[in-house]
Amino acid sequence: MEERNVGTLVVLTKEKEPVGLITDRDIAIRVVARHKAPNETSVLEAMTGLPRKVHEEMPLEEALAIMRSGRFRRLPIVSEHGLVGILALDDVLRLLCREMTGIGGLLLGQRPEVAAVR
Repeated sequence: MEERNVGTLVVLTKEKEPVGLITDRDIAIRVVARHKAPNETSVLEAMTGLPRKVHEEMPLEEALAIMRSGRFRRLPIVSEHGLVGILALDDVLRLLCREMTGIGGLLLGQRPEVAAVR
């Protein structure tokens, strides 16, 4: 996490299948707050088991419905070849903000012009 400057890692099986997520929050709550030794605590003890994942071809709307229904902030994205990424709620919100800003720009640019009087 420190090496890559990230707060979440996907936990994989030997076959590269996602089985859980471990976050900096998981470590803080399940290890540090319980006074466990980090170097003696397994990832399995600290991680959140993976209840859901999404396929890379799934429409964003469906993925968001899964996030909403399970109160997930992050979902692993898989393809037929295994893990390809993580869908994070923060990333979705940034995308929506960019889209709304673009739409706002269209609205501002489409003011009706006054016809010239001859």
